[in-house]
Amino acid sequence: MLRRAFIVLIILTVALTVLWPGTAFSAKLKGSTYELMDLKGPVFYAPLKGKGGHEYWPGLYAFEVPPVKPGVVTLSIAREGDHIKLSWTSDVDPDIYYLAGIGPGAYTNTYTTWTPAALGSGSVQTGGFSAVSNKSVLHYNQVKKGDAEVYYKALNPNTPKDSTWIPQAPAVGKVNITCDPGYNLITVPFSYASGSDTLDQVFGSQLHAGNVDTADRVYTKQQSASWGMDNAYLSTDGKWYWSNKPAELASTFALDPASGYLVRNKGSQIIITLVGAVAASPQTVSLTPGYNMIGTIYPTDTALNDLGFYGVTGVTAGNVDTGDRIYIKKLAGSWGMDNAYLSTDGKWYLSNKPGTAADFTFHSPQGYFYRMKGTGTISTQSTLK
Repeated sequence: MLRRAFIVLIILTVALTVLWPGTAFSAKLKGSTYELMDLKGPVFYAPLKGKGGHEYWPGLYAFEVPPVKPGVVTLSIAREGDHIKLSWTSDVDPDIYYLAGIGPGAYTNTYTTWTPAALGSGSVQTGGFSAVSNKSVLHYNQVKKGDAEVYYKALNPNTPKDSTWIPQAPAVGKVNITCDPGYNLITVPFSYASGSDTLDQVFGSQLHAGNVDTADRVYTKQQSASWGMDNAYLSTDGKWYWSNKPAELASTFALDPASGYLVRNKGSQIIITLVGAVAASPQTVSLTPGYNMIGTIYPTDTALNDLGFYGVTGVTAGNVDTGDRIYIKKLAGSWGMDNAYLSTDGKWYLSNKPGTAADFTFHSPQGYFYRMKGTGTISTQSTLK
């Protein structure tokens, strides 16, 4: 019986070799820069794989999967304990690139600033990146610690890291925000899908929890002409509730990168880590008369003169008394704010030193007040530069 089975196996092997010329029992995989061989002879159901998507199954069912075409890969990002988790859905593991250590508002699409991630070279003790596991990697020790800002992109294997592909790749990132006791005016510099933009999803339970009187709060200023602000507090169950309705979940409190938010820290200094996607498409900025609490939209650092407000219908350029103003709240424990006004020459000058150029920039994760002195509504688009 065993002899008969062996004869059938030989006949089947010869038949397959005739049907698929070039298919042989020799286990060999060739690529442009490599050749892998199994010197022990035929191995059934044991693939040889090469970077770029080549896959060769030696033996009876020999075939080669062609290399992956150049392209970009969309990453998902999440906090996982002390670490940042990056995930993808493509079957081929991508090349990961990251951008870090350049300062506040560090994001840029300049390809030379992006560094290949050395996957598998890190550890919980030393930091760095984990090996790939189940279509994901960890960037160790980056939640509430590590770099102040890190951004990530992914490309298919064999895709060059150049001025064509890096700018096309969608980016995700993380930013650490230090919240001092008092009122911290911040930006949430990421874009979220509906349902993923809630306080529970974005902030989680990273702030000080308590009851409606003792817990940290987040405020949103929806009416520019009023200082009344909707706000929510972090309960001891790790969820966010409306402060004026302590038993009702703040599920409709949606976070927007064009808005600024006040984080009221009622405890000691704390660092929180926000994660999300960098907005790739133009974002709309809407302003109305009064004090608008605004965000930077993108995790970038921009000079006030480059914001593009000058010349927009509804924006008022004038002197120190009549021009629109931008306020920056640097100190959580104080409401005194440096501010600048928009002059008739299209530039921003310090309000307490008219004629002196503004000495602060528009950068994440800082939030700002924009005081609109005109009438009507301003609606303009901001584009990532």
